This record gives sequence, structure tokens and C-alpha cells, in this order.
Amino acid sequence: MEYQLHQQQCHWNMSLSAETRRLCTKFQIGLETMEGGMLSIPPEVDGAEFYSATSGHKANCGFGDQINAVYTEFEHPRFGLIIRLVATRDIDAGEEILLDYGYKEGDFPGDHLWYHEAKKHYEESLELSKNIV
Repeated sequence: MEYQLHQQQCHWNMSLSAETRRLCTKFQIGLETMEGGMLSIPPEVDGAEFYSATSGHKANCGFGDQINAVYTEFEHPRFGLIIRLVATRDIDAGEEILLDYGYKEGDFPGDHLWYHEAKKHYEESLELSKNIV
């Protein structure tokens, strides 16, 4: 119910600019493991003082061999079904936790243009490194 209200007030609100509507989905991550599942924390409550059942929404985005974690579902004893991060390899102290957010192009307002720019940059750098070797 709260998520539906947020959608109506924010990313479905056509009176807001496209950029503002995109910011409404700052921590919206689709989950392959849950059909239609979504980790969605509105920006106005993304601090630990509001939401601390998991820190999964604080992981950074990476691509290819940078990735060292994935999202999975977890049955929390207090909060029920939540999303957690699981390491896909050993992670050194101080190393960033990186996973691919998997945003789809054209899925406005959840298309996150920065993501597609970063992914394109990563893919271009891979091509450059192949040409150097």
C-alpha cells in the first residue's frame, strides 16, 4: 500500500519533471528471483534511521568481473521476506560490494540513465583492453 502511494505521488505524477521522477526510483532494484519483486526504498527514507532491516540497497553497481555479490531473497524472522546480499567470492576488508543492478533500457522512470552510461563505458573499456593485448 505504501509503495503504491509513493508511485502515485512520485513516479506516476506527470506534473513532475522526468529527472525528478527518475530520482523517485533511486533505490528500486528488480529481482529475478521474485516474480515482479522489487526492492524499492523512496529517497526520502533511504537513511539507516528509517530502514535498517538490510543494507542491500547501499551496495554499489558494477559490471562483469567487478561483481562480487548478488541479491537473493531471505525470510527474516521479524520483517518476513526481504532482500539480502550474498557474496559470490571472498571480499577483502575495505573492498566495495558490487553487483549489477540490471536496469532495463526504456523502463521509464526506472531506466536510470546513469546506469546505461556506466555500462557502456565499462563495455568500451573492455574492448579497448582487448585491442591493447
